[in-house]
Amino acid sequence: MPAVLCDITNTLRHGDVCILSASDPLVFEVKAGAKLNQRGKRQLAKLQQLHSFLETDSASEFRGRKGTTKRIELDVSPRDNLQALNDCIAHAQRDGQHVVQPEPGVTYAAIYTNTKPDVDAISSKLVGEANAVFFLNDGKNDRAWAPYMPFVASIRDEEHLLDFIEGRLFLIVVIDAQVLCDLMSNDEWAVRYRPVHDYVIQCLHRPSKSFIGLSGQFFRRAGYEFASLAWIAEAHRPSLERLKDFAGDNFDPLDHSAHERSLLEFFGPDDEWTQKAHPFTC
Repeated sequence: MPAVLCDITNTLRHGDVCILSASDPLVFEVKAGAKLNQRGKRQLAKLQQLHSFLETDSASEFRGRKGTTKRIELDVSPRDNLQALNDCIAHAQRDGQHVVQPEPGVTYAAIYTNTKPDVDAISSKLVGEANAVFFLNDGKNDRAWAPYMPFVASIRDEEHLLDFIEGRLFLIVVIDAQVLCDLMSNDEWAVRYRPVHDYVIQCLHRPSKSFIGLSGQFFRRAGYEFASLAWIAEAHRPSLERLKDFAGDNFDPLDHSAHERSLLEFFGPDDEWTQKAHPFTC
């Protein structure tokens, strides 16, 4: 069975060694002595919480969030635009820069620093209503890539990868979040983008006034993992349908002040939806 030393990765934040023996990893600490000090006891407690979550797919106060968090497997296999990204880099190496749009709402720009960038050629492609811009070199330099798939697995050509690491290649990803909202919305669901909130894609079920949020961490997979917007929308459609089963009489009654506090926490203070929405999140 393969084993990974956690310290040599930028994504394994618990334990010393990770054993990849099943669909979920087995993570554990390695100590020289037989007794645990206070730090070791805290580490062990965190690992027990992690293993419980992996075994039961459920956790209370997960990452400091109130209530219970459940892990649900996505029904749709992931799709990405990695081939388009690597083709874009190859064209940029030859021509100095290149811009591609592999699907509606997704723009990749690759620029080599030995060429003066044609800003107009890039900006002319950005016609979105709600653009989220990812400067991937900043994410690399600031070591902000975790917990996403590392760029060493995304940039396939070793010469292109070295150019990116050493700063000769500059990569920009622009995501039009409104396209994702349009893909997820229909007659029953109103969907909008709020970049400053934890749940950047907010979906309101019009008949029941219940809502679901897509986290900023998941949304940023489009920028750092080059995930397809169409896949994100398709993968979350079953979650929207499942939420309808909880609507109506299945909601626990809440007093008015608790209702408002929950809505303000989820949507923020500047929200017209807070008048009638039920505070339920997935």
